[in-house]
Amino acid sequence: MAITGIRRPVFLVDDIETSQRFFTDYGLHPIERDETSALLETMDGGEAATPACLLEPSKPV
Repeated sequence: MAITGIRRPVFLVDDIETSQRFFTDYGLHPIERDETSALLETMDGGEAATPACLLEPSKPV
């Protein structure tokens, strides 16, 4: 099996609305979204997932 590319990178974000706007401006198309995550698609069928970071800011990852 050959590796041809990354299928779905996952970005942890603090603000779903802002991150979805960023990816939409970058050219990705929204597939689904709820209060805690968004899934977007590239023109070639790749996906980008943006779950909200639910950790408290004072606690390191």
